[in-house]
Amino acid sequence: MTLEKFYSELALDSLKLVGTGQTALECKLHAEAGNEIAKVLSASVHAHIYSVECMIGEARYSGKAIFKAVYCTVTGQTVCVEYVAEFDDKISDKRITPSVRAYSKCSVVDTNTISVSPDEIKLAAVIEVELEGILSEQVKFIEKTSPDLITKSELLEICTLNSGTNNTFTINSDIEIKHNIYSVISVSGEAFVENTEIFDGGIRVIGKIYLKVCYLETVDSVAMQSTETVLQYNQEIEAPNITSECFVGAFVKLVESKITAALVSAESESSVSVECIVNLNAFAYETKKISVISDAFSVTNKLNMDIESFTNLKFEASKYCEEKIEGEITLDDTLPLVDKVLLVTGTSTQIANSYCNDGGFIVEGIAYANVIYFNEQNNSQYAVQIELPFSIKVNMPQITDKYIIKLSAGISDINAKTKRGNLITVEAELKINAYFFTENSKAVLKDISEGDLLPLSEYAIGIYIVRKGQTVWDIAKYAGINPNLIYTQNPDIIEPLQEGQRLKVYRQLS
Repeated sequence: MTLEKFYSELALDSLKLVGTGQTALECKLHAEAGNEIAKVLSASVHAHIYSVECMIGEARYSGKAIFKAVYCTVTGQTVCVEYVAEFDDKISDKRITPSVRAYSKCSVVDTNTISVSPDEIKLAAVIEVELEGILSEQVKFIEKTSPDLITKSELLEICTLNSGTNNTFTINSDIEIKHNIYSVISVSGEAFVENTEIFDGGIRVIGKIYLKVCYLETVDSVAMQSTETVLQYNQEIEAPNITSECFVGAFVKLVESKITAALVSAESESSVSVECIVNLNAFAYETKKISVISDAFSVTNKLNMDIESFTNLKFEASKYCEEKIEGEITLDDTLPLVDKVLLVTGTSTQIANSYCNDGGFIVEGIAYANVIYFNEQNNSQYAVQIELPFSIKVNMPQITDKYIIKLSAGISDINAKTKRGNLITVEAELKINAYFFTENSKAVLKDISEGDLLPLSEYAIGIYIVRKGQTVWDIAKYAGINPNLIYTQNPDIIEPLQEGQRLKVYRQLS
């Protein structure tokens, strides 16, 4: 009899890193007309990717880097200038095809002030891009065979990406300031995801945007002030295939925050209108159970079986948390002493390492900030960059060192103060949005064929003594009989089988 085989195919979609790239940029920030540069107080760069095009073997991306500098003029005024630099590059990987949906992460890993002259500030930055794509792995397997083969089936649990989407949304807000202002210097902030939910037909992402507006209360540069505000957002993303059993998550990035209007009131109250543009990547994983043949044998022929193994990434857990970080810097002898901290600007966070261990996870990195301060003796403001290295341990009892972590992190609520003239202390809130996965090895029967005939024999009764860990299937395969016969021949059988247990087995003898 010809061996019949019926095949099926399993599509495993997952979000995987397909490549990284770096781009080096330089720009010139020109002084405002009539406001020559005396000294630079703060320099920062923020970047984002706004377009990714996937082709055969490569993905081309385009982005923007926003260079900002706050400087003090020769007449003692404070001015903020900025420049937007366009950049594009590509990442090559054989897994990239035109059908791949790609998601980008962009960060500034290095910023440097190259030169300063009365007319311009020359800055350089290194932009690092990570590209993730929804990759599909096709696994072909035998779903069923001819009735003359004795097969063992099991339910294989598979985790696959149900939905993945990229979206950009805008939030506008009027920030009230309880006194009059002379001019706005800058606005900056960070966006965070605090929770994700499933609703009928999509993913709901809930989070906050932490904004800081820096301004001058009067024309005097010593009158630098800042106000912080928190904007809440609740975004619903369409995902038609999503079910209530899915696991969902999201990452956000504040790609741009800009002042659209500033109203100065005669009643000593002011209002600043701010527009925030946020990029949102949302995803949903689902777990499926499929019936597969895990083993087979024939009572007439030897069988040749081709087993295919693969790794499946399973979504396990998520965590949003807030951790306090702090540090200090002692000014070197070349800098004047601190009489008053004016502003903290140009904040950024770099994650150097993150990993799981038994009972939790570790996040290591450095937070950066520029502290602008005033020295009374020289009647002038100065700036110093603060670095806050951190190593945070977050407890999660269910986590082991086998887990894989994907996260985003940033700082908010950053404050600086001086304890004595040459010492500045800084504390901030580190916000972490983390997702956890495990890698699981799976196997399916890829193909099967008949081999040599088994020797002809006649039936006889035998007693089989169970070995440790054996099952009825193991014994049936060894004896070359249908497992159902063992149950019929041993009506009082109790499972799991115990080592040394005796079973009656009708088997073939040569």
